[in-house]
Order: sequence, then structure tokens, then C-alpha cells
Amino acid sequence: MRVVLDTNILVSATQWDGSEADKKIRALHKTHATLLVSKEILEELQSVLHRDFEYQTREVQDATSRVTALTNIVAVTTVIHAVKDDPEDDKVLACAVDGHATHILTYDRHLLKLKEFRGIQIIRPEELRL
Repeated sequence: MRVVLDTNILVSATQWDGSEADKKIRALHKTHATLLVSKEILEELQSVLHRDFEYQTREVQDATSRVTALTNIVAVTTVIHAVKDDPEDDKVLACAVDGHATHILTYDRHLLKLKEFRGIQIIRPEELRL
């Protein structure tokens, strides 16, 4: 199983120990699933932690280090224009395509509305069965 972790999943897992996102990431890691992010997803995570949660630079670096210790960083080269209502979400789809993902875990309504993209299931953590 190859799973892209959207920014909102990473924020949830970072902010709330024991959240559904946190539990699912831990369970996926234990099953040796390949967890995927991109540089763009990590940059968005850093921005959100700093802007919305008032993390200081060191705290952002620590959170990013914890994420990168569990994930593979996909070098994204594919350009996708599929999410008309929120083009920023296209970076998640591009990561999934270039990372040969089987699933995208997200809470983003624009992505969830797609349900799947190029054979990649787009689901909430609560829906993923291990």
C-alpha cells in the first residue's frame, strides 16, 4: 500500500495525539505501508503550523523532521489541473501520481468529492481498512 498524506492529515496528526489521523499513520507505519509526501505538501504543512498554530521556527523544523522520518518524499514532475474549485489541491494529486500511490488520505472536501483519481482512492482516514 502506497499512501499520500495530505497536509490536513499531517496537521491533525501533529496537533492531536490520538486523533484518527495520528492513529492511522501509526498503523500504516506498522504495516510497512509506504507513506508519501512531496516537498510542496511539506512546505504547506510548515506554513500552516507557523501561521495557524503560531509554531516558532524550531517547532516547525521538529514537526517536519518527525514527518520526514516516517515518509518518503516524492519528487513531483507531473502537472495536474483537476481540482477546479481549489487548484492548490492539485499538488496532492500530482504527488499521488508520481509516487504511484494506491490511496490519498485527506479531510479536504474538494479531493474527497473526486473519490478517486487515475485509480487512486481518495478517502478519509476513518475509511481506510488495513
